[in-house]
Amino acid sequence: EINKLIADQKELNFEQINSEASFRKEFKQLQVYKNTDQRYTAFNNLLAAASEDSAAGDVAFIFEFMRMVDPNSVVREGEFQLAEDASPLMLKLDKLLNKAKTGERLLSSQRDEFLSTAAGILDKSINIYNDTESEYKRIAGNIFKDSDVDNIVVGIQFDSQILSSLGNQKKFNEYLRSIGIDD
Repeated sequence: EINKLIADQKELNFEQINSEASFRKEFKQLQVYKNTDQRYTAFNNLLAAASEDSAAGDVAFIFEFMRMVDPNSVVREGEFQLAEDASPLMLKLDKLLNKAKTGERLLSSQRDEFLSTAAGILDKSINIYNDTESEYKRIAGNIFKDSDVDNIVVGIQFDSQILSSLGNQKKFNEYLRSIGIDD
């Protein structure tokens, strides 16, 4: 009898559930959602690779940076070389010496520039994503109950420390130091 009472209380509207699921799926299939999610993942991987002062860390770093630039591309050898060689001539000489000694492909200053560029890319991507998410929530509020909107339009969960550091170089450098990446 208790199960029957519970079942009666929770009378499910399968048509409503399907409509909500369809709306949620449409939102998550948007290119802006996919690109931002992929960029955010690549950015976190980039941070992890940046903390590794090694040849392997530099290889991972370059691949993740290229994924930040174009989340849908396959990083080819030429693109990898282009990213690795992005420095003035005198820095290239330092880099060659460093590469000969340690195997590392990037100088610390190059990593900093790439991290700053990646943060800018992510910041812009998140701003566009947030505008899109807000619009989808507004539309969902018109179609469904306002109290259900956050369960229907489930957004990407961003780290608040990363978000607060984007768009502000000083805060970003402080964030990098706080996770063990020196600027």
